[in-house]
Amino acid sequence: MDLARVLWIGGGSGAGKSTLARRLAYRHDLRLHPVDAYTFAHIERTDPATHPVMARTHAMGYQQLHVEPSPEEQAANFVAYAAERFGMIVDDIVARGSGPMVVAEGPQLLPELVGPVMATSGHGVWLLPTTDFTARSLGIRNSPTPLARETDKDRARRRRLERDALLTDRIRRDAEQRGLAVVDMDGKQNEDESDGALAELFGSLLEAGPRAHDGEERRAIRREENAAANRQIGAFRASLGDTAPPEGDFPYACECTNLGCDVQVELTPTAYRAAGGALAH
Repeated sequence: MDLARVLWIGGGSGAGKSTLARRLAYRHDLRLHPVDAYTFAHIERTDPATHPVMARTHAMGYQQLHVEPSPEEQAANFVAYAAERFGMIVDDIVARGSGPMVVAEGPQLLPELVGPVMATSGHGVWLLPTTDFTARSLGIRNSPTPLARETDKDRARRRRLERDALLTDRIRRDAEQRGLAVVDMDGKQNEDESDGALAELFGSLLEAGPRAHDGEERRAIRREENAAANRQIGAFRASLGDTAPPEGDFPYACECTNLGCDVQVELTPTAYRAAGGALAH
């Protein structure tokens, strides 16, 4: 896989990266590479000798990860973790081989990591949400709780938002220093407007392609992506053991042969496997 064929979408948590990357990839018949779909695969590949921050983080419990560290400490750990993980992300993208362009998205795609491997400064964009937008997107209440009544869960949520604000500021500074594109996300834009802004930003690259050349190639691409999602879901449920809840529906990409199809099909993993794929048409 040639990294010159990769469009990078990074930015703060809850900025809409996943939704907009999906719409961009589906409507233009590109390959989608959500970094979060490979989380457990990367955990399995973690080597304490070469990934000490990742290994240490994986060994931590809820209190050590989300409650005890200050927002500044959490942000620093996120950056160090992302730096160690980035090599795995690039390896996964390269391993997908030749074919249509790839839209890679995830909060770990920091400008300082992506910048050196981008084909041009126009191959990436970073979405920067306000704290209120992040809170709404993640379903976190963004209102103060008196410290005397603050539970561990309240503290973890508050520090998560403060950490994300610090990371967003860092991303903005680094992207601007490198001359990379940023888009502010405050929730005032609807999905169509945001999608149109990204399509315009990447306009010449989308036009040049390459894209899936026919419906069969499109089907194979979406099936590969659905398989990656299923592996992630299975690994996550396995990590929960006996505490795993009943299967819920997951939005699988439609595996039809219609170019430009952006439909998703809600199925449980078991139903997806039983059906032999996801078809909306």
